Amino acid sequence: MEMLLHRNTLRIQSEVEVARAVERWGEVQARRLGASRPQALGEIVYLVRFLTMSAREFKGGVVGRGLLNTQEEQSILFCLIRPGAWLPAHLDGVRTHLSTPRRWKPRPKAWWSGNKTKPNKQNCDMTERRNFTLVEKVFLCLACIFD
Repeated sequence: MEMLLHRNTLRIQSEVEVARAVERWGEVQARRLGASRPQALGEIVYLVRFLTMSAREFKGGVVGRGLLNTQEEQSILFCLIRPGAWLPAHLDGVRTHLSTPRRWKPRPKAWWSGNKTKPNKQNCDMTERRNFTLVEKVFLCLACIFD
């Protein structure tokens, strides 16, 4: 899940979709682990780019759902209304990530569409090289297919 949330190229209409997906995933993980949702989610909740939402989207899609505590919700909402406002220290460290909008590139034309150009290797936004486990490779493949 963390790998998917780090991607800049998710095909979504709003970051609220990501927040709701993280919420659902957290519920499943909490049941599976026998823990509370905040414990199951951990730092993953801070990969949702809350500062790219409008104040209305944030209030309607995130506030009161248990993804963030009350202080975090209030601070982010105030930051949405007054950009550059104070954030708690643990959020201020990830402010850049929280405010960077996701952008997806249109998929290159497939071979059967008659376009002779090959897919660009730059389409996947992987800034660092590392060895992936088999499960991570499967998720990456699925992300590229559904992206």
